Amino acid sequence: DRVVRLAGVTPTERREGNIFSLVEMVRSRRSSGMGPIEGVNLQQFILAVENISFLKQIVGQVHLRSNALIFQIPSGYDWTKSTSDNYGDNIEPRKFFGIYQLLRSGIDYAYHTNYIEARQLWQDQAISSVVSRTTAQSVPWIVYTCGPMGAGKGHVLSWMSRNGFFPIEDIVHIDPDHFKKLMPEWEKYTKVSDRAGDLCHQESCLMQEIAQEVAMGGSQNIWVDGSLRDGEWFAKVFCDIRRRFPHYKIAIFEIGASEAVVRQRIAKRAADTGRDVPEHLILASLKSVASSLDLLTPLCDFVARISNENAIPKLRAFIRVDQSGDWGMLQTQFAKPEMGQFPDSLAPIFLSTQKISPTDPILLERSDDNLTAHLNVEFPGLEHIRSAFKDPWLTTSIEVPVPILNPKARAGAGIPAEAETFCFVYPARINRSSLSKPDRDGTRAIPVCLLVTGGGFCYFDSQRRLCGFAGVRASAYQTPSHCAQCGILQFEAPISLSNAQLQMCVKKMQPVTFASLLSKGATRFCWIAPGEMSRHLPKPSQSGAFAYELAGRGGVYFPVVNEHWL
Repeated sequence: DRVVRLAGVTPTERREGNIFSLVEMVRSRRSSGMGPIEGVNLQQFILAVENISFLKQIVGQVHLRSNALIFQIPSGYDWTKSTSDNYGDNIEPRKFFGIYQLLRSGIDYAYHTNYIEARQLWQDQAISSVVSRTTAQSVPWIVYTCGPMGAGKGHVLSWMSRNGFFPIEDIVHIDPDHFKKLMPEWEKYTKVSDRAGDLCHQESCLMQEIAQEVAMGGSQNIWVDGSLRDGEWFAKVFCDIRRRFPHYKIAIFEIGASEAVVRQRIAKRAADTGRDVPEHLILASLKSVASSLDLLTPLCDFVARISNENAIPKLRAFIRVDQSGDWGMLQTQFAKPEMGQFPDSLAPIFLSTQKISPTDPILLERSDDNLTAHLNVEFPGLEHIRSAFKDPWLTTSIEVPVPILNPKARAGAGIPAEAETFCFVYPARINRSSLSKPDRDGTRAIPVCLLVTGGGFCYFDSQRRLCGFAGVRASAYQTPSHCAQCGILQFEAPISLSNAQLQMCVKKMQPVTFASLLSKGATRFCWIAPGEMSRHLPKPSQSGAFAYELAGRGGVYFPVVNEHWL
């Protein structure tokens, strides 16, 4: 409770589930009989904060609230206008600032408003306090909840979590109403106008959009709280998710209650907070989303319709084909898999691709042994990391034929039409400490820099000329343009390597460079090309695989999911 109060959470916010992970963690400690954590020194606490998304959210909320006055509301602020009208800056060319400036550059400004620098930086703080980057999920879900105010969406998901029907401890909760309440203007708006929500609406929607992009780029499980009343708009959103984040599964939870119950809950909330809800907002909230669900259901993986009329929620139906009310089926869909983190699973690997034409400068030249290549450090784009190079020679895997793909799959993977063979290129030997500063302008996120710093695949035509490459990026978010060609590799369950098999791999292994894998004990890795070592592995790598040496624990390899190629 002390931590809850420190985070500035009101009793109403606790009931509404606005700090869902915090409430659930407090509940878990109490139900298990655990008391306060004692004997934790500062270093241990900092380590915990860096590795536990729940603590990141607490620290983010405390920091944001304690520094709320950093953003000063101007003395001439017009309280009859919205925040977007007061802080909007749509002068061409638009200027973007802060850690999310790359995302801002891809926003649809036919609908949204750009903001002054100070407001963009404040928005960054608010968004970062909500979106805690945790371990990437192999098969992440984005869950949209919809229903009228007073339906108890937070209560329903909390109840589902307590009863094991839906895991929420590692989910990012994105709620535009939460962003509204973080705005420095919110308190006064509620006192001078009955349209406080409307006056903060456009800005909160922009923040929701950016937060969702950041979370999806990190392959996080996401809960988006909203109404879904604009079915045509969300149909475009869902199709966009399918196009840019094909590994995501989409679900809708429609949570409802009768008008009488909804009004009763709204009245009780108003009595607790001293703030009445305008009638026009109640009526708008009560509008049915049936037409939206009819439009959106074919675009989803899962739809659940839940009644929260009484103390215990009732599952009315799911996927519109099974109305048994069996919560066990919902548990099957959302239960946490036993294999969640490395080395029990390997999160998807995202690829950023670039084609090479015969007239382009030469990027690399392969040596006679076909296991090394000389990098042209003068290649356009490498000037952003050129000072970090220790050695222009790169280690590569063997060169093998490109897997058979249909034209659509080949284009989706970013493989040039003329490519006949390919190999994996390991990360270059570079001084990584010189690249420790944040890449705020995205210059190190272009494909060629990703290839050199994180490794990737190179494709060759019939004349053995390089015709394209794909750099490995840490997440789908790490890209300077959402329109950039991208691909994704997904992996099967891990297979253990015997000592003899591991020794065969060790000969070609290179140091692991991704911090997320290093923190889980991975020390070295190698790419096993399709068909390579087929006589020596328990399961041949028909589509290729990544093998990892684990500190003191032997080794494992993760075959690429065959359907990725076929």
